[in-house]
Parts: sequence; C-alpha cells; structure tokens
Amino acid sequence: MTQRKKHADKIMIVGIDGMDPKLTMKYMAEGKMPHTKRIIERDVAAKDLFMLGGMPTCTPPMWTSMATGVWPNVHGLNDFSRHEPENRFGLGYGMSSTFVTAEQIWNVTAEAGYKTLVWHWPVGWPPTSDSPNLHVVDGTQPAMINMGVAQREAEFVCAANAKTEVVKFIPKGANDSNIACVITGLEVQESNARDIVAEMTAAGGKFHLIMGPEDGVGNLSTKPFNICVSPIKDADDKWATAPEGAKEFTLLLSEGFIRRSCQIWKNEEGKYDRVAIFKNKKATEPLVVLENNVYTRDVVDDCIENDKNYTVSRNMRVLYIAEDGSEVKIWVSAAMDIENNSVWHPKYLYKKVVENVGYCPPACNMGNCDKQIMYDCMISTWDCACDWTADALNYLIEEEGYEMVFTQLHNIDALGHMFLRHLLDRNEV
Repeated sequence: MTQRKKHADKIMIVGIDGMDPKLTMKYMAEGKMPHTKRIIERDVAAKDLFMLGGMPTCTPPMWTSMATGVWPNVHGLNDFSRHEPENRFGLGYGMSSTFVTAEQIWNVTAEAGYKTLVWHWPVGWPPTSDSPNLHVVDGTQPAMINMGVAQREAEFVCAANAKTEVVKFIPKGANDSNIACVITGLEVQESNARDIVAEMTAAGGKFHLIMGPEDGVGNLSTKPFNICVSPIKDADDKWATAPEGAKEFTLLLSEGFIRRSCQIWKNEEGKYDRVAIFKNKKATEPLVVLENNVYTRDVVDDCIENDKNYTVSRNMRVLYIAEDGSEVKIWVSAAMDIENNSVWHPKYLYKKVVENVGYCPPACNMGNCDKQIMYDCMISTWDCACDWTADALNYLIEEEGYEMVFTQLHNIDALGHMFLRHLLDRNEV
C-alpha cells in the first residue's frame, strides 16, 4: 500500500461557537474581519461557511459530533446534564469524555504518531487515550480554561463613597453599575452554596450538578451580582506611607473575610485618578496600583473559600473615580486559584504557560443591560482571554512541536447569552 503524502506539516482545527455564517460573510465583505477572511481564502472552510447541523443544538452534543463524526444518539452526549442511575432525583453534569461512546479524532491522530494538542475543546476532558502523543487541556466547560475547577470567588463591584456610612459586603446586591451612595433598609439575600454545587475528580472527570429553577444559560444576564460598599475619608495617620491628600477606603474580598486597605491618589493636576490597594495600612508597597479606566491583569492576592486559603489571580478595572476623590467604583473579576493544574495533561504544561504567558483569565458573566459593565468588563475580559489563548497556543506549538491542534473559542456564544435579549433596544446596548 502506498502512503499518501500529507498536504501540511501542521494542522489546526479552530471552532468558534455561535459564529453566524451569514454575519461572518457580511462582515468579511465589509472589511471588518480581515484575519478571518485570510484564513478562509486558504480553502479551509466550506462554501458560504455552511455546516451540517444536528439535534439538539447545544454545546456538548454539537462539539462531540464534530470530534467524533457521528450523531448524538451514537456518541451518547445530548445535553449539559445527564441522568445517572445513582442519582435518581437530580442530574449529573454531562460534559465529560468518559461518557462519550464514539472515538474522538484526536485519539486517532495521536495513536497514528502525530503529536496532538486538544485545547479547551468541550467534552475533551479527561484524555481517553494513553498515547504519549496526546496532550489535553480542560474541556470541562465552555467559558474559559480552569473556570470549572479553579474559581474561588465570584466577580463583584466595589462602590466606595464619602456618603456611605459602613463597610459591608452585600451578596446579590446590584443589577447594574448604578450602585447607590448610601444603602439602607436593603434585604440581603444570603448566598447558598447548594444553589449550584459542582464537584470534580480530575482522574475520573465526573461532575455532579444540582440546579435550581432559576439557573440556566437563559438567565445569565439578569442575575444580580455581589457588591462591596465602603466609606471614603481622608487617609489617617495609621498608614506606613501615604502621599499628600490621599483618601482611603476598604475593599472586601472573599465575601468579607479578607480586608484590603486602599488609597485614592491625586495626579499632578490635583485630580484623583488612581487607586492603590495595600495588604494593610502597615504595608509600605501596594499590591497593585489601578489607573482609572484601565483593565489590569494578574493581580495576585489571597482568597478564602470554605475555610481554606488560596493564592489567586484577579483582573480588575476602575470603572469610575470622582475627580475630588469622593467616589470610586471598581470591578473585581472572579478569583482564580493559581496552583490548580487538575485539568491539564501532562500537568507540566500549566506551569510553562503560567510562567511564559500569564495566569488563566476568568470569564465575566455580569452582563445585564448595563452598558459600562458590558463594554468595560465583559468585552474587555474576552479581549484579554483571546489574547492569552493566542499567546498560549503559539508558545506551546513552538515549544512542544505539536503537529495537530484542536481548539475553540466561546466568546461569541458567551456574549450572545448576555446581549441578545437586549438587542430590541439598541440604544441601550
């Protein structure tokens, strides 16, 4: 038998969830997607970007069909959840390759001798082949790498104001960035850890998920989010260091279990435009200095979850600083455990990416109809995530010498869950 000559030394398969073919063709024609157009012109996509669909049209069955080439009734994945014999009164999380009953194409390429990377492909974790040529990173959920296993604290907004009377953490206390200066008489809805419970064992890749009636992708953009409120006052004499005219407030992390002392600084014109976050007032150097309206990555600090201490990375953005220092609003991303490599195979890949590219960025799910949070937090977070993903893949392809790469982005789908319900009122979005 004569072996056919391969057409390329390296092959990458990239999927973008929720990417509408008609809109893609339209925007390419208008010159708004030049990079996508350049890729498609290399004859790597069907005419008009047509794809054969399937039922049901949701993430796990569709991505598994692409990975196996068979329908959901053959590969066994039909939804995000699945009924389990041992869990008659609930649903088990279904995005695990242990439930897939058809062979995934990356097993074939790896076992044929091609070094293969499966990067965040939904239902790609855990690896289902023992081939040393197969490397797999996450695949347990579609949002961002490590979000399903490393998130230790939900994102929130800190609103500090000279009129606020006390420091307080308020679970599910706001629906948009228009947080009141003084909050009184508010009925606080306590968080309940049993609302959503997800447990994973990295070896078996099994999840168990208990969902309440209010949960589900259709309700993401209406969920209230946590807030921290704090008074602002002139910096007192307890600080180890404070520039002239500095004001102070308190940032509560881990739902109030951790306090960080913050200063608001003036610029040369006497206008307040920066926030410095300190571990405490005795610290001589800040953990980070946040410039007004600048997206800041990889802020490393502590986190407490279930009485356990973690070192985490957060992204932050100052949404607003009053020029007189009387008001500050800061978005704080989800906290990501920087030591968690449980969904990386082999595990050394995690350390290489973190040291050379940066920490895994979290997703942002604070959509709502708030324009500022949409653009300054959610879209900026996806810009950050896309840059990080591209840098990580380019680095690993060069360092590891992969010949086959399977990867995907869920940015359009994730943003769609937030934006689509608001498109009728285009002035707001």
